Amino acid sequence: LLMGQAVEPDIEVTPEDTAMLQYTGGTTGLSKGCILSNFNLEAMAWQDTYWFSPPFEKPEDMRIMCAMPLYHIYGFNTSVNVNMVAGGNIIIVNGPTPDNMLKNINEHEPNFFAAVPAMIYGLNNHPEIGNSKIRNIKAMICGSSPLAVEGLNRFEQLSGAAITEGYGLSETSNVLTCTPMYTKRKVGSVGVPWPDVDIRIVDLENGTVDMPTGEPGELIAQGPQIMSAYWKNPEETAEVLRDGWLYTGDIATMDEDGFITIVDRKKDMILCSGFNVFCREIDEVLYAHPKVLDACAVGIPDPKRGETPKVFIILKPGETMSEDEVKEHCRKSLAPYKVPTHVEFIDELPRTTVGKPMRNALRQMEKDKSKLN
Repeated sequence: LLMGQAVEPDIEVTPEDTAMLQYTGGTTGLSKGCILSNFNLEAMAWQDTYWFSPPFEKPEDMRIMCAMPLYHIYGFNTSVNVNMVAGGNIIIVNGPTPDNMLKNINEHEPNFFAAVPAMIYGLNNHPEIGNSKIRNIKAMICGSSPLAVEGLNRFEQLSGAAITEGYGLSETSNVLTCTPMYTKRKVGSVGVPWPDVDIRIVDLENGTVDMPTGEPGELIAQGPQIMSAYWKNPEETAEVLRDGWLYTGDIATMDEDGFITIVDRKKDMILCSGFNVFCREIDEVLYAHPKVLDACAVGIPDPKRGETPKVFIILKPGETMSEDEVKEHCRKSLAPYKVPTHVEFIDELPRTTVGKPMRNALRQMEKDKSKLN
């Protein structure tokens, strides 16, 4: 270091140069390296600042609580990358437990918080949340996986901050859509496309026909933040980048106001007796039960129906619940073919490093069990 010189190296840097290889979470298969350029990340930083800074007098007033790993695109973008433009502060939480997050909220008083649902559920149920400085948080975004409506409402009551729900992928430098901060918001929706982003909902079979308003299909996107390719993986690249559009693999709907609702992953959809069953719909019904802390539905093989829904449930501390109780609750809100036929109570769900439930791991657990039997 002492022998070095404080001069920039004589290397030309262009917007198209690769800035980082961002690896996907691997929730639906092997992790893939997304090639993100300088241009991708700078475009995302400006989009971040434009969307998140309205609650603050100046963008540099942002005090961001980072409770997610910075090697994940969501943690990196909403903490480091946004501040390349905003110039705010980062409060890094060493281990995103409810205790650690609340400790940092009380000691450092962050005013912006980027979270995943598991963090919100943990804070909602913390016995000291009512005596904390949670109301210093002015704005927050929740993403990575769907946030149950019950959890959203509870946290907004506690904090007073509006939760902005967003949607994106590693392939898109993080965000594609977000709910507006102060104008129209539709609970359950991930909002509208960000500036300079175009989104279409197309048929699941060929991905070429635009679906009618409100009808589910695959979400495809164009925008300045979208990767150029997967690293050394031309086959997968050709599968997702077609005719200038990124095929996300997510099933969604778009309403008459342009608001997008994520229905499920294509790979997570259950084909039950010829009917499409969406795991998230089952999850949402179970989240509404007062005894349920978390839930995750998957499709498992069934000799008569092809596949059938099974739910894995984590109960709130001190609660008990029977399998029949779960099914009866689901019957009140779901069509008969969507009601889970199998229920398993567990202590924890397999998750990615940012708390996203891994349905593929649960399906593999079921396959391993069937081999043993």
